Amino acid sequence: MADIVLPPSFRPSNDGYTASLPVTFRSTELGGGAPRRRADSPTGLHRVSVTWKFDPIEYDFFMAFYRVGIKKGVLPFVMGLVIESSAILPYRCWISNEGISLSEQRGLSHVVGVTLLAEELTDVERDNYDKHLIDLYNIYNSLEDLQTVTNFLDFVVNNKLPSAQYVQPPI
Repeated sequence: MADIVLPPSFRPSNDGYTASLPVTFRSTELGGGAPRRRADSPTGLHRVSVTWKFDPIEYDFFMAFYRVGIKKGVLPFVMGLVIESSAILPYRCWISNEGISLSEQRGLSHVVGVTLLAEELTDVERDNYDKHLIDLYNIYNSLEDLQTVTNFLDFVVNNKLPSAQYVQPPI
């Protein structure tokens, strides 16, 4: 079955949302010392509290999406979230057992809150990316210098290289 996607125009309110990262280790408290920790699972579900502010047609669509599209929260759906990266990435989401709450209804405004369980869907090789990001920081020793370099590389790769002319070298 194909993933059910919440339309990208349904972004959480400008106030943002909160997310907690999954615990990927087990800890044993020891008397008289630091706790022992060991890896438990490399992945886990994020707990995300989201709030939307809808006008009447958006509210009707969202509730129809909830009732019919995802069968009142039984089925997962995909939405873009910013959790472990500064970019909006797709996450498969389930509505938690707390369900959906209409936290405010004032005139034509509907404020809806929900707690989601979310897992990232991207194929990004995050460990390599994170390692290289830390290595680059260690080279430049400042986030400002690192940002300058990455902005320059982004400009060259996305603006200059696509418009560059390939010249066949003489034989």
